[in-house]
Amino acid sequence: GLPGLASNLLTKRLKELTEDGIVEPCEVARGVQGYRLTELGLGLEPVVMALGAWGERFLAQPGKGDRIDPNYGVVSLKRRYGGQSPTGEPLRVVLTLLGHTFTLALEPGYLRTEARDDATAPLRVALTLPGFLGLVTARPEQAGEANVERGGAELWAKVRAALTARPSNRPKAQLEKQAGPR
Repeated sequence: GLPGLASNLLTKRLKELTEDGIVEPCEVARGVQGYRLTELGLGLEPVVMALGAWGERFLAQPGKGDRIDPNYGVVSLKRRYGGQSPTGEPLRVVLTLLGHTFTLALEPGYLRTEARDDATAPLRVALTLPGFLGLVTARPEQAGEANVERGGAELWAKVRAALTARPSNRPKAQLEKQAGPR
């Protein structure tokens, strides 16, 4: 299930989305049923990213007791990705944070994200919570809080720049207010 969504409602929504051709069932692990977007569903990504960009201006720093889901944060990186891999070639990066592992594929013009490990990725980075929040909010002063496990700090700095290439939609005054004293 999904936190905050009753299983009967989730079942109903998935059935409707399947009937409409937005998602299709798939096996996500041996014996584990899941869903993935169809080509039609993937076509909605620009709309979802635009809604995320619009809504970002209303985000505040997480408060005590707020649940932080790194899946949403990783997906939000798609709208910031500048479209250029720092190596000039497609590049795979593994990020670990808050007990989750993600593989990012930086491709020309597109960032692909998957909730899985890629043991062959040339860059592996473990992020702290402040480092993760700094990355998804494009605050470079926080995004430096990372442990580069493979690939080197220089490559990570280039990847971080590529992932935060597009500016935030949040008004500068709001960003400064939420960042607090420095």
